[in-house]
Amino acid sequence: MSDKTEEVLKTRGPKPLVDVVQHAPTESPDDHAAETMPPANEESAAMFAEVDDSSYNYNFQCITSDIAFLGTAHEPMPVSPGFIICGEFPSVFSTDELAKAPELLMPHNMLAYVTLAPKLGKFKNKHDEWLSLSFTSGSDTVAVIERTNNILDRNEALLNVDKCREAMIQELMRWVKHGAWKRGKRSGASNVLKSKWVLKWKDIQDGQAKSRKIKVRLVAQGFLDKQTTDTFAGTSTRWGQRLLIAIAVQRKWSLWSADISEAFLRGLTFQELHEEGGELREVQISLPPGGEHLLRTIQGYSDFDPDNEILVMLKPGFGLRDAPRLWLKALKRVLTKIGVRATQVDQQLLCMHRNNELVLLMTIHVDDIKLCGHPDLMQSVVTQLESHFDAVKLEKDNFVHLGLAHSLNDDGSISISQAHYIAELREIPEVQLRVMSKDDLVDEHHKYLYRSLLGGLDWVTQTRLDIAVYVGSLQRKLQQPRALDVLNLNRLLKYIKKHPLAMRFKRIANPWRLVAISDLAFKGEDDDHLAIRSGLVCLVNKDFLKLGANDIQVIAYVSKKQSRVCRSTYAAELYSALDVSGLLFNISLTICEVLEGTCSAESLAERYESGNLTLETDLVIDAAAVYDYISHREARTPHDVTMTIQGLKLRELLQTGKLQRLIWCDTRCMLADGLNRGTIDRSALQLAVSNGQWMIEYEVKIYPIQMPIAAQSQGQPELKGVDPTDHPVNHPTYHYFAVASSSHGSGETLDE
Repeated sequence: MSDKTEEVLKTRGPKPLVDVVQHAPTESPDDHAAETMPPANEESAAMFAEVDDSSYNYNFQCITSDIAFLGTAHEPMPVSPGFIICGEFPSVFSTDELAKAPELLMPHNMLAYVTLAPKLGKFKNKHDEWLSLSFTSGSDTVAVIERTNNILDRNEALLNVDKCREAMIQELMRWVKHGAWKRGKRSGASNVLKSKWVLKWKDIQDGQAKSRKIKVRLVAQGFLDKQTTDTFAGTSTRWGQRLLIAIAVQRKWSLWSADISEAFLRGLTFQELHEEGGELREVQISLPPGGEHLLRTIQGYSDFDPDNEILVMLKPGFGLRDAPRLWLKALKRVLTKIGVRATQVDQQLLCMHRNNELVLLMTIHVDDIKLCGHPDLMQSVVTQLESHFDAVKLEKDNFVHLGLAHSLNDDGSISISQAHYIAELREIPEVQLRVMSKDDLVDEHHKYLYRSLLGGLDWVTQTRLDIAVYVGSLQRKLQQPRALDVLNLNRLLKYIKKHPLAMRFKRIANPWRLVAISDLAFKGEDDDHLAIRSGLVCLVNKDFLKLGANDIQVIAYVSKKQSRVCRSTYAAELYSALDVSGLLFNISLTICEVLEGTCSAESLAERYESGNLTLETDLVIDAAAVYDYISHREARTPHDVTMTIQGLKLRELLQTGKLQRLIWCDTRCMLADGLNRGTIDRSALQLAVSNGQWMIEYEVKIYPIQMPIAAQSQGQPELKGVDPTDHPVNHPTYHYFAVASSSHGSGETLDE
């Protein structure tokens, strides 16, 4: 323990360095700080906690790790840019006495929270005297998504000049190596882009040894580009990502993640794009100030004259708007040569077949690739990528891909989780909110924090389907959030931290059928007539549906406001069923290509029109009015006559074999309820996500479709999944009954 720390303990904390003068709210904080800031001599320097603008880590040099907190200051403490002064602390507490992190009173309504570093995870520099301090005020910005910031600030760069210089030269050499530019005359330059350096710390782990190095990226300021370019970036759909995992689990394939470094420098050249029919791009780049001196150290550029010369770009580098598109074209050129083909609906979901059998499946998200398949073919693909694009970072079975942690379980199932990301989310300070009326609009500072945290929670809904309806509700308050909305947002964050949940993919016996589950919440009490449509598209076994536990794998979900005008519950439910059916058919057609081989869009359209899909498809609803209308022997005019065509459309989907069955289930076991209502039990939805089970304990009705006699006489194929002998002509509906063993559930709920 240092001498300074012993002094702190004996005297029960350092005395204030200066007398603090209370000031009126109208005074400028900066002016007040300048008045009260003492000279930074050697004696007082130990009393300061130096603030790094790019991080939330502070080094209290006079405090050791055996002190969790030094109490609460009696009066406000002076502050100045870059420093926080330690005030008088009445007592010292041990970690055992702390129920929660106490507060330090800071000037200008600023609150500081001090906690031990080991409780917050690993920091960049391990040291016994490192603590973490987070603070807020009415005028300062507080991060609600807290990460270790690896961007070098100016002071760090100045302390590591030689390392930064070396990293900058290496970055310039990468551009030269990939042929990204050539020397040209400045007089003929018509589209010159400025550029800047981005300096980052990169953690290196070699076995047990850990180190850090500086990595630099040269980024062109693409917003200055005078030419109009296509900004398309190839990203696979979220349901495509889930479908890949489901197939990997079902076939007991290993799951790999591949990351190609420096991808944008490996894309097509502007000339290659022009040869494909695109515009010939003319772009030049000027290096940041002083960059020409570093460029001259590279062979071939020793006499580079920035006054008369310019670097003419031959391919898009980092920062240009068309860099992702040209990279994707280059990547697909390689994949096409080795027999990997894209599906029609999701162009970034690609597959390979041998003798009409699926042997490899992969998704692309810009430069991140996820793949599964036969091990030898997977390795062959990776080898081909390495031969064209050099280094490929490869991870197997357990990895983080696109922010989702993938884990291979002992039973062969795969779990994906965002718990590591959720841990980085921070609550919005509530000090000012608690004294406001719940309907008061918040200020711009809290609005900024609200939008930031809400964006983080929206990202989490990839695996936390149980909070999707709450996120959607809060998003509708995005323009003018109230104090109550901010408090509810914090409440939602607390809930997902207290109740962690991972999405699990497990093998399904006797696979597969494809099921769409549609539901809707409708409120017609005011002029808005709010309708929230929700739905799930899931893989189930061929024996679906039965009373009790049904194996189910969630592939896609919907939870959003109905975009069409709905004046009745019947209309809203029918629209929702048609919308979810559309998503069902997109996924079903993709599965046709994945399992049987890629084909043209025209061929897929023909298969869809004829109902010749690989998997049998069902639609599950809980709207009795819709079910009764569709299952009636003759088409009738509904009470809402404006929905006549939509009702006939759903009947036609069944009659033509695009849908095999329409299933009605009791609202008490409707799985999609948790995606549109905030006040119901969410345990059924959570069970489906975390364990792949849907418990059905109440009455279920199934409407089977028989091939019309006229259609049979024309030689049309018999519909799949239907046995006409099981369905008496005079009663076209099955009824299943079960005695409920319990109420709808006892899980914890969140009121919207």
